[in-house]
Amino acid sequence: MTKQSFKHAVFAASLMAATTLTPSALKATVYNDVTGETISVPIIDIVKVEVSNNIADLIFKIDLNGDVVATDWGKYCIAIDTTGGGDTLGNGWNRPISMSAGMDYWVGSWVDSGNGVQLWQYTTSWATTGGPNISKSGSNVTITVPFSQMGLNIGSNFTFDVVSTGGGGGDSAIDSLANPAQSVATWAGPYDISSYSPLPSYTLVQPPDPTNKVTFLVDMQVPIALWDEGGFPVPLDALDTNNQAVFVRGNFNGWNASSEYALIQVGPTLFSNTVDVVWPNNGTILYKFYIDTPVEETTVMSCNASRTLQITSLTMTAPLAYWGDRKTSDPTVNVTYSVDMSLREASGLFTNGVSAVSLRGSFNGWGTTAMTNRPAPDTNIFDVVLSYPYTPIGSCYNSGFYKFYYNPPETWENDPNRSLTTTITNVNTVLPTVYWNHNPYRLGWRDETGVGKSEMGKQG
Repeated sequence: MTKQSFKHAVFAASLMAATTLTPSALKATVYNDVTGETISVPIIDIVKVEVSNNIADLIFKIDLNGDVVATDWGKYCIAIDTTGGGDTLGNGWNRPISMSAGMDYWVGSWVDSGNGVQLWQYTTSWATTGGPNISKSGSNVTITVPFSQMGLNIGSNFTFDVVSTGGGGGDSAIDSLANPAQSVATWAGPYDISSYSPLPSYTLVQPPDPTNKVTFLVDMQVPIALWDEGGFPVPLDALDTNNQAVFVRGNFNGWNASSEYALIQVGPTLFSNTVDVVWPNNGTILYKFYIDTPVEETTVMSCNASRTLQITSLTMTAPLAYWGDRKTSDPTVNVTYSVDMSLREASGLFTNGVSAVSLRGSFNGWGTTAMTNRPAPDTNIFDVVLSYPYTPIGSCYNSGFYKFYYNPPETWENDPNRSLTTTITNVNTVLPTVYWNHNPYRLGWRDETGVGKSEMGKQG
C-alpha cells in the first residue's frame, strides 16, 4: 500500500470517448451573385458560392434563393479552367454552355433521384474521372472534389464559374455566378461563360494543421516508489502525488508544462489524459513526460532521446510508457568508477593516506562522494560504487559531467570535465580505470613533472 492518495479512481468518460473529425479547411472565400436576374424559379437563382479547400479536397458550397429539398429538379454545374487549352465549344454534358477561354473540367450535379455528381475531364474529348461528392440542405448544395484529380496542388490557381441549369438535355446556363446580369433569354441559350470577364479565380492554400486528439499514458511506478521509500535527500524524480503534477510536453506545445497538458491519475500509478495536438497528418511529434519538481524524465532505453509518435489519425492513443523506461521490477545496478593516482603520487603532488580522494559531478550536485583505495599492491587505485535502483538491463548509462578531486590540499582535476556513455549489460558494471588529470602515460614512462623515465608504454 503506497502513501499516495488515489485521487481519480475513474477516468473521465469524455477523455476516452471517440471523436469524429474532418480535415481542417480554410475559411471560405465568398463569391456573391446578384439575385433575381434569372428567367426561372428561385432554386435556379444563385445567391453566392463559398469556395474553400482542405489538404485534399476543393469544396464548393452553392447558396440558392430557394429550397432545393422541397424543389429538387435543378442542376448545378461548375466549369473550371486549370491550364492552357481545353474545350472552347462545349462541356461534359454536351449542354449549350461553353467557355471560349478553354474548359478543362466540368462538374455536373443533380439533387433529385438521390443526388449525384460527376467530374468530367477534357483532353481531346470529354470523359468522367475521379469521385466527387454532393450533399444538400435547405437552400444549399455542397460539392466536394479531390483536387488532385484535376491535376491541382496546394498553391495552384484556377478560374471557374458556377452555373445553374434545368432537367432538359438542351437547357443552358440559366444563372451564372460570374455574370451579374441575366445570362440567357431562353432555356436553350446558348451561353459562353467567357463572355463575362473577369471570371472568379481561386488559389489552393495550405490549410491549418488539424487538431488531433491524442491520449497519452504513463506509468509513474518508479517515481511513486522513490517517494514512498522516504530517502534523504529525496530523489529529484520522486513523485508526491498529493502535491506534484505530471505533464506531457513536446514540440507540439513548445515543450511547455501548461495546465491543459496535465495528466490525470487514473490508477494507483497510471496517469493519462487526452489533449489537443495541432500537427500535420503523417508528421511525427517529439515528447517526454515531466514532473513539476521540476524534472523531465530521462529515457534510459534510448540514451535520453525524446519519445516519438507519428500522427496517423485525428484520434489516437500513444503507446503506454513507463517514466524513464523504468519499472519497479528492474534491478539495482552498481557502477564502479576507478582512478589511478600512481603518477600523481610519484610526482610528489599527492600523498596516499593523507589526501582523501572523491568523485564529484552533476550526479551529486558537485558534492563529494568518497572513494577508497584498493589493497596492496594497487593501493594507489581508488574506487567508488554508485548504485542506481530500478535500472533495466540494456539501458543506456550516461554519467553526466564529473571530475576526481582530493583534499588536502584541495585539488581538482584539470579541465575538461569527464563524461561517458555506456550500455548496462549486467547489475555490476565496472568502468575502465582512468588516470588522474587525463594523463596518457603509465608510471615508468614519465611523471607529471615531465621528468622522463624508462619507457614502459602509454595507457591504452
